[in-house]
Amino acid sequence: MKNVKVSIIIPIHKVRNCFKKCLSFLSNQTYKNFEVILIDDFSIDNSIDMVRKSFPNIKIVNNSERLGAIKSRNIGIKNSNSSYIALLDSDTLVKKEWLEELVKVIQSDKNIGMCAPKILKLSEPEIIDSVGHDLYYDFSPIHRGSREVDIGQLEKSKEVFGMCLAGALFRKEVFDKVGLFDEDYGQNFGDDEWTWRARLAGYRCIYVPTAVMYHKRESSNRLNSQLLFFWERNRIWSMIKYYPLGMIFISIFYTLKRYVVAMFSYLFIKKKENKLSLYVAILTILYAWTQALFKLPLFIKKRRQIQTIQRISNSKMRFWLNKTWSLTQ
Repeated sequence: MKNVKVSIIIPIHKVRNCFKKCLSFLSNQTYKNFEVILIDDFSIDNSIDMVRKSFPNIKIVNNSERLGAIKSRNIGIKNSNSSYIALLDSDTLVKKEWLEELVKVIQSDKNIGMCAPKILKLSEPEIIDSVGHDLYYDFSPIHRGSREVDIGQLEKSKEVFGMCLAGALFRKEVFDKVGLFDEDYGQNFGDDEWTWRARLAGYRCIYVPTAVMYHKRESSNRLNSQLLFFWERNRIWSMIKYYPLGMIFISIFYTLKRYVVAMFSYLFIKKKENKLSLYVAILTILYAWTQALFKLPLFIKKRRQIQTIQRISNSKMRFWLNKTWSLTQ
C-alpha cells in the first residue's frame, strides 16, 4: 500500500459533545499520512478555540457567514492538495484502522473512486447506521443496512451505489473531473446526485466492512420538516438532471408507493419516533414540489450540460435503482 496523503475534511457549525473525542480518535489512526482540515462554518461557541488549544496542527478554514455543510465541504476540497479526500462529520468516532482500510481498498483499483465504511450508531453500537447507499426508483436515498442488528451479515466487501457523507473516502481526481457537490441542493441529499456524475465518469464505489466508525446522528432517525423538504425537492431535481422522460413519469408510481408505505409506517410502526404531524408533512411535501418546479429551467439547463458530456444507458441506470421501499426507512 502506497503511503499517499489524505485530507480529512470536517465541517463544523457548533461544537458537539463528542467532537473533541472525534479529533482524539483521528490522532490514533494506524494510517499516519493525513491532515485534518476543519471548516468553521461561522461557529457560535468556543469550539474553534478548543481545537486550536488541544489540536494545534489542525488546519482551520473560517467561513465569514453560515454556508452549510455542502458548501463547507466544497471549500475544504478546494483547500486540499492531497491525492485522497476523506469526508467526516463532527459527531463521529472512527476506529484506529478506519482510514488504513479505506486507503487499502481505494488503491486496489484505479476505477474505485469512493469507498463507504461500516457506520454503526454511536448510542447503540450493535445497530447499523449505514453501509453505503442504495437508490430508490424515484431517487430517494436508502441507507443500506439501516437499523439492522450487526451480527456479521454485512462483512463482505462489495460494490454499492454510493456512500454516506458522514464518513467516506474519495479520490481527489474524481472531484477534479466531475466537479464538486451541487450547492443548489443546500444541506441534504447532494451526495447521491454527485455519485451519478462520478459513475458517468466510470468510477465505482466499494463498501469496506473493515473500516468501522460510529455516528451519533443527533437527529436520530426522526424525520423533521427541513429534512423532508430537502429530500423531496432535491430528488426531483436529480431526476430532472439524469432520468429519461419515460423514467420520470414511471417514478411517479414509485413515489406514490413510497408515500403509502411511509403512511403505514407513520401510523402503525414508528408512532413514538414521529416529530411531524401528518398535516405538516403533507404541506412540506407540497412546498418542496413547488420549489422544485420553480427552479425547473435551471435544472433542465444542467441536464443538457451533463448529457453533452456523456449519456448513461437506461439499463445501466436501472441496475442501481431499487423498486422496494422498506417500512423501516
